[in-house]
Amino acid sequence: MKFVKIFIFIFGFVFPTNITQASFKYIFKTKLECNFVDWDIVNKDIVVRNEGKIFMAFDKNYLWMKWDPINQDFLSKYKIYIYKEEKIKAEYSIELNRIDGSGMGPGFTNYKNCKKINTLPKKKIKQKF
Repeated sequence: MKFVKIFIFIFGFVFPTNITQASFKYIFKTKLECNFVDWDIVNKDIVVRNEGKIFMAFDKNYLWMKWDPINQDFLSKYKIYIYKEEKIKAEYSIELNRIDGSGMGPGFTNYKNCKKINTLPKKKIKQKF
């Protein structure tokens, strides 16, 4: 019991709490970085509303999206109802193709060039108070 207390004490100094929470919460999840395009149809024309990078993580039960690098957590969590070797389907019409690294999201959102990554990005803010 004494060894466990010493280990936790030393571990707390080596890894600050916000880093350990983010690192260990998703350590055994598959993490992805994807390019996304959010588009819409306006007067029979395709209009791109937003595009950029999105980070995701998943296991056999859940898909997490919209990584917040400051708070070190995902903003959205979706239940997976189809988990296969070639594809994943989750709530709100989210579908990922694991073979070609693409997918579709809610509404008119497309995911392209999804790549497996080892770590999620971290962002520190310099605060005055």
